[in-house]
Amino acid sequence: MTCTKQRVRYLNGCGTHAWWNSIDVYYTQPTPGDALKPILLFIGGGGWQGVDHVNSHDKLMESVVAQGYVAVAVRHRPATVHLGGILSLASVAIIALYWLLGLAAALTALALLCSLIPMLNATRRSVPFASVVHDVAVAIAHVYHVLDCASLGGDRHQLVLCGNSSGGHLFLMIAVDSRWLDRLAVPTHSVVAVVDVSGVISLNDLPAKWLLLPPLLGFDPSAWRDLSPLYVAEQRGVGCVCRYILATTVIELPTIRAASRRLSEVLTSQLCPVTSVRLRGRGASLLPSHHFTGVRCMRPLLASLARDLRSQARSLPPVDRRLTGSGGAAPAGLDECQLVPMHKADMVFLLAGFTVGAVMTLRSPLDEEELRDIAHACAGGAAVMRACPVRFGAKSFWAPHLAFDAAARVGRRRVEALEAAVAAEAAAPLAAGEVAWRLTQLEAADATALVLTFHHCLGDGAWLHALLERATSRRLTARRPPAAPGGRVAPRPSGGVPLSLAYNAVAWVLQLRAAVTASQLPLARGAPPRVFRSAVMHTGAPTLASIRRHEGWRGERPTVTEVMLAALAGCLRASLEEGAGVPPRRAVLAFMPVMQPHGRQGAEEAPLHGHQGNAVSGYFIELPCHLEDAAARLHAVQRQTAPKRYWLVAPFHALLIRAALPFVPCAFLPALVLRVSSGLSCVGVSSFRGPADGSILGLDVREFYYFGFFEPARMPLMLGISSVADRLVISLVAMCDSLGPGGADAMLKLLPNQLLELEQATLPVGERHRG
Repeated sequence: MTCTKQRVRYLNGCGTHAWWNSIDVYYTQPTPGDALKPILLFIGGGGWQGVDHVNSHDKLMESVVAQGYVAVAVRHRPATVHLGGILSLASVAIIALYWLLGLAAALTALALLCSLIPMLNATRRSVPFASVVHDVAVAIAHVYHVLDCASLGGDRHQLVLCGNSSGGHLFLMIAVDSRWLDRLAVPTHSVVAVVDVSGVISLNDLPAKWLLLPPLLGFDPSAWRDLSPLYVAEQRGVGCVCRYILATTVIELPTIRAASRRLSEVLTSQLCPVTSVRLRGRGASLLPSHHFTGVRCMRPLLASLARDLRSQARSLPPVDRRLTGSGGAAPAGLDECQLVPMHKADMVFLLAGFTVGAVMTLRSPLDEEELRDIAHACAGGAAVMRACPVRFGAKSFWAPHLAFDAAARVGRRRVEALEAAVAAEAAAPLAAGEVAWRLTQLEAADATALVLTFHHCLGDGAWLHALLERATSRRLTARRPPAAPGGRVAPRPSGGVPLSLAYNAVAWVLQLRAAVTASQLPLARGAPPRVFRSAVMHTGAPTLASIRRHEGWRGERPTVTEVMLAALAGCLRASLEEGAGVPPRRAVLAFMPVMQPHGRQGAEEAPLHGHQGNAVSGYFIELPCHLEDAAARLHAVQRQTAPKRYWLVAPFHALLIRAALPFVPCAFLPALVLRVSSGLSCVGVSSFRGPADGSILGLDVREFYYFGFFEPARMPLMLGISSVADRLVISLVAMCDSLGPGGADAMLKLLPNQLLELEQATLPVGERHRG
């Protein structure tokens, strides 16, 4: 069949040079019933200068199409040539001219060079080196979001990234560092393979690097290191867990071959399928394959990969235009970096704000102004973290952690509009499950500026709002706190409890709802049917000093976490009794820090059985569902969370063990983690007053829970001791077969009654809450 070539612009605002920031799409016209083909994106070499090699690779792209791909050749803007680096390269020549021809010749050559480089950068529309990587990421996003892949016969969920020399470096950089794709909302699982042909894997290991790299990256070796795929994979983990094919030629630079071996070892340790290939063809010359002809010898390699992917080929439903844009052009009115998909979905999750993150849920579609704010936040250089999947019901959406400002602006407009409608009595009463929390500047010893706009709460939200007001001894308002002299925020009024305690209550409800709602989804393959799947929620864990215990409780004053545990046990008992079920004698709530490089490991797929040698660092609270009295349930929870003797020594033990960890043989790591980390890592977590039950120390936790943490083997959970406030996994393990569809929501709606019962059972009569 005839191969068709089509040129498409993927970035606007790049001047009059039509072939900068463009892609050439090669495809054959699909026929009805054909399976969708993988899409191969290709970048040639050229020292990151955007040399127009694409036209010279027409025959290669046509052969790629013949092997069963939709081929996309990518161009990018050239990297800026720094005058200082060029001068360092030309210094020897200028000195030679001075000695051979005199001072006038040397000064003339220097003046020509100083005028030539700026003119060259201006005429070529060159950009900083990091922007070159961004250009390639935007090209991938354009293929995924905007290009009408289905009409071309391509599967946008099967992207193959193939590059030679500097092109291999760019694709490897995007694959190992998922932040480039996250900020453009391209799911990393859509990249199924990365083919590197003699790519530059480590900039610091290049021969003559002090001559080659300063013109592009300056003289800072740390900048070279941060843009090296090998360093990123070693230090931060691999973002795209897919198949990696590292190809070298017969005549190859030793440094490139050594870096390829090192990267292969790193990828293998992180459970990525790796294939190392030696390309032995001769290309168009009599010499064996070398660095500049390797791309001509990779046709058999791509043919083998196409056969493997063809066996996994699948026909997908029609493209959802609400999420992928217009299907051929960038959205009107948005500038060059705003190729984020048009998020016209029912739910969009924006994570921003409090220490690590708060969840903002918007049920109605975003308007154009809100879209522009989010797009600017994604492309404005904000620190973008790996997204976590948050699932409610059958809907799921992946979004990066957006800038705090954009989330605040969107939420503020929505809340103000809702308040204005309510004030004008023009809106109907809020339906159950739709309550808008006001934007409030929360002041505590360890956190400020929490923006929480949550439209998916339990019940009508009145009971939770009352809990917040009572915990803070003041009404929540949408106004900013008064500013003290010098622009600082005025101190919190005396009396009441810091709002971090109120936030803990809100976060608990959201986490419990997410954990229980996750149980309604299909379980992971091989997971027991009686296990709630865990839900990952990013929460800031306040320090022990910033948590204040609830005033008015008798005896040992419980924390909000302990109250919620006891209330959850009562909810579980009541829901099982209503369904004629028997309350389990052991229901375990497991708290553990999660070491997930770039969020790759899916915590929701953690079964209770299977992987030998895996261990858990964390602690376990048994929910006393078998106890009838609310006060007895709270007392049973407090006995498990009370600090044990000598627990203050735990941080020093943790520091000592972390220092000695690199010298521990890998074979002894599981035993070491089992014996020491479970009790030590929970110091200062959330609102607990110390480590959990010391009896877990030294106990084989495989009797309780399994989780695949040793990935790679030299990243055990002891790293979680110093970063335990970053991420928590809340996993509810109980026999809850009797909870049918909707049972999770019904169970959690019992929380207000359970909290009231706990209050009545533990507070003196004169201090009980009326109303």
